[in-house]
Amino acid sequence: FHLKATGTVPLVCQRCLEGLVLPVTVDVLLTTVRDDSEAASLADPFDAVLLDSGELDLAQVIEDEVLAILPLAARHPETTPCGQAARRNSGETHRPLAGLAKLLGRGDRQTD
Repeated sequence: FHLKATGTVPLVCQRCLEGLVLPVTVDVLLTTVRDDSEAASLADPFDAVLLDSGELDLAQVIEDEVLAILPLAARHPETTPCGQAARRNSGETHRPLAGLAKLLGRGDRQTD
């Protein structure tokens, strides 16, 4: 079957921690299978949906497909103030462990 869905997902920007709404579009060809061996034999354009109980949970299929396309770290686009500030600050380097060797008494010694 052909699953096509569009919508929006409310997320939190990982740069500024403000809310953002991400538009999503899912457009996939799916087929139901009973086991992994059936899934392995599918033709290329199809994705497999494993039927656990013999019934298709369409809401779960849609949720899985939407989650698969979401970014790992959602961020506002570079054109927004949040994105522009990140681009300005990208030259700064933060090294939280820079003084650790000195604190441990190793100083500038090199190890072999």
